[in-house]
Amino acid sequence: GGHQYWMFSKQGEIRRDEACLGHGGEGDTVILYPCHGTGGNQLWVVDRWQRRIRHQLSRKCLTVSGDDIQDVPIPDVPEVRYLVLKDCKEENLKQDWIWFWVKSRE
Repeated sequence: GGHQYWMFSKQGEIRRDEACLGHGGEGDTVILYPCHGTGGNQLWVVDRWQRRIRHQLSRKCLTVSGDDIQDVPIPDVPEVRYLVLKDCKEENLKQDWIWFWVKSRE
């Protein structure tokens, strides 16, 4: 399915267990790294109202890959999709993220 459980930490990390999303350093790549807790390539800013996730260093938005547009339906044969960084655009629905916020017990 299209749902996964990820956490946004107080340090600005997007993490699952001990793995964090980070910029791959070249181009638009997003890679899972062991979390290091020092920001840098793993620092993200979530805008809950615009529903965008921006990588702090590159200033680009977390985006689902693929060339489909709203007028063209998703193909019957599933495509492999992955996360990339692209210029933030309000009309880009592949940059539209919904987060459910749960207060930490800490």
